[in-house]
Amino acid sequence: MDDIFSSFAPKREQRDAARQQQAAAAEEAAAAASAAAKRAKKRKRDKVIDPVFGEEYDLDRAVDPQNAKVHRHDSSSGLRVYKAHDLGLGRGGGTPLCPFDCKCCF
Repeated sequence: MDDIFSSFAPKREQRDAARQQQAAAAEEAAAAASAAAKRAKKRKRDKVIDPVFGEEYDLDRAVDPQNAKVHRHDSSSGLRVYKAHDLGLGRGGGTPLCPFDCKCCF
């Protein structure tokens, strides 16, 4: 009886080894995918969070203060309220026309 079943043992070992290799390859692929997801999430965090409104904005985005969108209207005074990052406040001062003839700060 041992002679009959002894031929199956090497095949089973080969099959188990192949399964272990496939499982290891699948784990490596999953680890690589999770690392890529972490890198993408980290890139997304490069944006700055507005301390007042909690919105994210990109510091590298071109700013056009003359065409900034209106965040809301103040009902009591009727004035438009803009967000500081849309106006580019604090990001100017890098042109030869600064501080009086430029259009980067206002």
